[in-house]
Amino acid sequence: MAQNAPNKMECCGFSKVNRQGQMQIPADWRKALGFDEDTPLMLFADIAKKQLLVTIKPLDEDLLTLATRAKK
Repeated sequence: MAQNAPNKMECCGFSKVNRQGQMQIPADWRKALGFDEDTPLMLFADIAKKQLLVTIKPLDEDLLTLATRAKK
């Protein structure tokens, strides 16, 4: 596990997408984050850069706006 001190993000490992399109989050990290089987996750993507952000809350005002629009 790598600690990224400036923004306090950590690399919790790697995951693959299975044939059903599901991604597994390691159990120890689900427990540390307080995720259970009913935890709603938000997905934000930059398709051009092939980047995906999985979070339970938006990180900034721009992502909050995107999340609010997506719920409608």
